[in-house]
Amino acid sequence: MISGVAPQAYLGNYKVFTTDSTYSEQIIAALEACVEDGMDVVNLSLGSEEFMDPLFDAESIAIRNAIASGVVVVAAAGNSGLTDTIGGPGQIAEVITVGSISNAHGGSNPDDSTETYMNVYVNGKVILSRINVMMGQSPLYYSYPPSGRFLLIDADHLDGGGYGGVQDGLVCESLPIDSVSGVWLLAQRGQCTFSSKIDRVQAAGGWGTLIYNSSNASEGVNSPVPNPLVEGTKIPSFFSSRTVGLLIKEHLNNRDTVEVEFYGVTPEVRKQEPLLMSSFSSLGPSLDYCIKPELVAVGKDSFAATQDNYPDAQRFLSDEENGFAVSGFNFGAGTSFSSPRVAGAAALVRQMHPSWTPEQVKSALVTVTDRPTSLSTISAMIRGGGHVNARRAMTIPIVALPSTLSWGRMLLVEKTTVEKRLTVENVSDAFQSIRLQIDSLSTLLESAVITPDALNLQVGERGEAAVILTLEPPSNAGNAVDLNADVVITTEESSEVLKIPVWARLKSVSSPGSSVLLVDDDPTGMYQSLYINALRTAGYAYTVWDKDEHGDYPTQQYMQHFRVVIWFMATNSLNSVSSDRYVAQYNSRVRFQAELTHYLAQGGNLLLSGQDWSDAHETTSFAAQVFHIYGFNRDPFISYDSFGRIRSQITQMSISSAANHPIGDGLGTLSLDFSTNFPNMADTLLAHRDGKATPLFSTDVRNGGTIGVATENTTYRAVFLAFPLERLSVRDMNTVMARVLPWLENAPLRTLSILSIDPPKQEDPSIPTEVRLSVAGLNFTVGNAVFLDEIPLDIASINAGETVHVLIPAGLVDGVYDVTVITADGRSARLENAFQVGDGGVDTAVKEWGIYLEM
Repeated sequence: MISGVAPQAYLGNYKVFTTDSTYSEQIIAALEACVEDGMDVVNLSLGSEEFMDPLFDAESIAIRNAIASGVVVVAAAGNSGLTDTIGGPGQIAEVITVGSISNAHGGSNPDDSTETYMNVYVNGKVILSRINVMMGQSPLYYSYPPSGRFLLIDADHLDGGGYGGVQDGLVCESLPIDSVSGVWLLAQRGQCTFSSKIDRVQAAGGWGTLIYNSSNASEGVNSPVPNPLVEGTKIPSFFSSRTVGLLIKEHLNNRDTVEVEFYGVTPEVRKQEPLLMSSFSSLGPSLDYCIKPELVAVGKDSFAATQDNYPDAQRFLSDEENGFAVSGFNFGAGTSFSSPRVAGAAALVRQMHPSWTPEQVKSALVTVTDRPTSLSTISAMIRGGGHVNARRAMTIPIVALPSTLSWGRMLLVEKTTVEKRLTVENVSDAFQSIRLQIDSLSTLLESAVITPDALNLQVGERGEAAVILTLEPPSNAGNAVDLNADVVITTEESSEVLKIPVWARLKSVSSPGSSVLLVDDDPTGMYQSLYINALRTAGYAYTVWDKDEHGDYPTQQYMQHFRVVIWFMATNSLNSVSSDRYVAQYNSRVRFQAELTHYLAQGGNLLLSGQDWSDAHETTSFAAQVFHIYGFNRDPFISYDSFGRIRSQITQMSISSAANHPIGDGLGTLSLDFSTNFPNMADTLLAHRDGKATPLFSTDVRNGGTIGVATENTTYRAVFLAFPLERLSVRDMNTVMARVLPWLENAPLRTLSILSIDPPKQEDPSIPTEVRLSVAGLNFTVGNAVFLDEIPLDIASINAGETVHVLIPAGLVDGVYDVTVITADGRSARLENAFQVGDGGVDTAVKEWGIYLEM
């Protein structure tokens, strides 16, 4: 018998794959249905190696909303086996992401998944065993299972009751209604097509058809029909030799009870070393450097159910794991098998503790994992906490939040002290004396302190502790070094030990000492000098960050030292990256865009110069939300042949500057110069009409269009040039740089604040109330959150005037609530005692906002 991890759990199935791929819209719809249906745990055995935009992606927002609604979401890490390839949905911080380890046994699936054998029972006793039968080829699907033990009747007994009548068991005419209901029918080959016979059996209520060969078949009496075609049929069909068919027919004529049992080839099983990391399991860190996966479960050599109603699956599905097996079971491999094991464990924890939040369930699963030798010596970015242990998670006496501690990628100039806070809650029914310590052998840790290092908690009581690390920059300035450690939590009253994985990636860098950071994303190294010359001519001190030399882009923490970031790409485009490097470079760039978004939210400013920028990234939410671009035309000034080679291009292109903008005023007409070595892949852009993006440069060549915009938002200014600035003459490039930098540098900074709430009261708590918040300093219209104390509110809309419409739900307790806005870029503003429900009179505010604001 095969049993799942949580065999008594109600299993809801939501179809999102209509082909061998799916779309965000389908996943979002399924998630919304899960929430509406009251599901406690959602398993997502799906995903992509490519990072989602964590701030604005609709699927990411939907998943976080589901978790905020109380649903535990578990996702597969992925099967690339490479670092930095846990994309959506596993990359989302709140999701429980699961990697794969080996099983204690493995196996080999049969070469032919349709190979089928038959046993024949007469009056309960076996008369024939392991008879090879042929499966009908190319049915539409199966309405009933092809494997199992079934009652069999003879078609000859349905043609007027005689044996060997007019039809002689051929089933070439319709059968009486319901004459085969719930059983299989024995039929003879001949006179009409296989498909028509099988369709008539189904029409009479039959579950399947066993067809034996005819007397004059070229295969002879001892062989079944080879590769019989049964196109369009909807019930199982198998084909036997004439000899076998006549023997069965004889027993049926004697009115014996005949049963047939069909089964597939048994996979070969072998023992192997368990709990080894699977080579295919995708590795972290996530886009925002969270520890991913958080834990691991068996995913290699997993003997599990497969579909048995769609024999031709391989014709349409590229993934062989979606294929067919007669038995309905096969060995499979992938983190898609690991994830549901942890989802089952989450269901058990939720059953034991129905009031726990998804964050508490996650902590219970992650902090009491097992670490055998095979897992204890490897990085947390490979195995997370360790191997899931559902029994320990169900009986854990304390819960610690968060369940992992990552300081991300840190660029260190000197010895640095950092701090994060833990919340520990006694969830047992007894007093707990708790001890906390750091376990690490890393030489990068000069000191590690937890204060306080002891907590005495009554039943249901919470306590906080600060984890303080003093980090030394790595001695090798060229390479990043990973720090791995654990916060170890023990209690005197229990033998249970909790371990919170700790991780950071440290790199030594020189001290930033200028106002401009020049990010060189050009692998040729040919054009950096032109930008340096333009900066010097404009009188600006600068720091160069060569992406190839550093191996990655700068972090938000590092960029925050600079007033302006200039990012240029020259001819660098993901279009020219080989497939084996595409995901790595794509994810690196998406991660940098997320870092830039946070940098801009804190008052930074950006100049981006790059034609063919990140392929279609002009249409991503980063372009839409940061630059306020809603569309573009790719490569309108170049023509390609059928092989993708350049056929012709505009090599000299005049551009006009906008006289109504401080940058363009008085610049007049400029000229771009392209060549064979630097082709003209400039794009034209479509700016939003919300007034935040101003067309800055345009051309009238080939229908013309905008090729540069200047964007002004509440906390930043940005200029995006969809052409390479270095293709201007040196004089014109220097002139443009001298105009752009002062405009960026003098951007006004507006802080986030809640100006007003209308109405400020819900008169009748039994009726939902729409409330308008006037919020200053909002940069983006998606990815934001509003809370009444700790209660998340539905956001109906956000308009360009920074009015946020939220819905106050019915059923809240009378009282006075704090209102908090948390933006997509991580800023927060709170108005205390700002909203009254009912009669009010009670301050309901939750003051421990640290656990909610750390994003």
